[in-house]
Amino acid sequence: DEGGGFIPAGPARQGYEDWHVWSNTNQHFDKSFTFDPATGRKIQPRGYNATLMTDEGIDFIERHRSDPWMLMISWNPPHPDYLDAPPEQKERYPLDALKFRPNVERINPALRRNCQGYYGHITAVDAEFGRLREKLDQTGQANNTIVVYTSDHGDMMGSHGYGGKRLPWEESCKVPFLVRYPGVVAPASNAGGLFSTVDIYPTLCGIAGLKPPSHCVGHDLSSAMRGESAKFPESSFLMHIAKDRAAGGADNPAPLFRGVRTDRHTYAVAEDGRWLLYDNHEDPFQMHNLVDDASAAKLIGDLDGLMLDWLKTAHDPFPGEGLRKKRSVLPAVRG
Repeated sequence: DEGGGFIPAGPARQGYEDWHVWSNTNQHFDKSFTFDPATGRKIQPRGYNATLMTDEGIDFIERHRSDPWMLMISWNPPHPDYLDAPPEQKERYPLDALKFRPNVERINPALRRNCQGYYGHITAVDAEFGRLREKLDQTGQANNTIVVYTSDHGDMMGSHGYGGKRLPWEESCKVPFLVRYPGVVAPASNAGGLFSTVDIYPTLCGIAGLKPPSHCVGHDLSSAMRGESAKFPESSFLMHIAKDRAAGGADNPAPLFRGVRTDRHTYAVAEDGRWLLYDNHEDPFQMHNLVDDASAAKLIGDLDGLMLDWLKTAHDPFPGEGLRKKRSVLPAVRG
């Protein structure tokens, strides 16, 4: 949390009984602070905040080794400030040895320094994740614990001329979702198919042997994780819905949009019309926009239909039918 504070016991804790709030987490060393969950007393320990959060998680696992539990740790890195990644991790990625994706148009010293820090933070978080895994082994809980590693978004890191998030390209919206559950999920297996944030809740219920609540709008895809057949959704909904109360506000270069990601294609529509279309099988780095390709007209119509279905389901007033007739390709706005 970047600007929050102490939250007393009650509904605002969303059912969590052991609630540790951290603030000022974009500053990763010595400046983040937390609150005593019982008294609200501000605590500002020194160190790398991902390590400090992991320490709390390890303590939780130790204290509850004989009880059923659920633990969620939301590390801040890899997140700006990229430059304050642990020095020993940054050193693993020499500036002159960094490699960039083919869709990075401009490589300058600032981008190199940010990427070095980005990779350093990722490696540091990997180490913290390893510490949690080791604690499960030490306490004898590894074989009966579902472990999930995922993220809320990626970062463009110069791809297509952008930095940041809130964009329909793969670098921003495609994230890992890794599950370990010995005896249930086969090691090194790949379930395949589309999986979105809304699917996490019902799927974890399913893999734990529980019936997902009726209010869940996502899909229970736990059968795929068990190695059984599964019916994956035809598309996932992509969206950037508001700039209010987000970094950069109205000046953030990421346009508002809606779109869909199918097994093969990424399609997005901005407020003033169709924006981009990629064939991710033929063009994995999304360097050839097909939105104005006459041969893609039928495909665009089909994707419009999928998107309009999502908008209807979500009661989203974003421009709809007019998009079938109107076309406007936005220029790449660099940020």
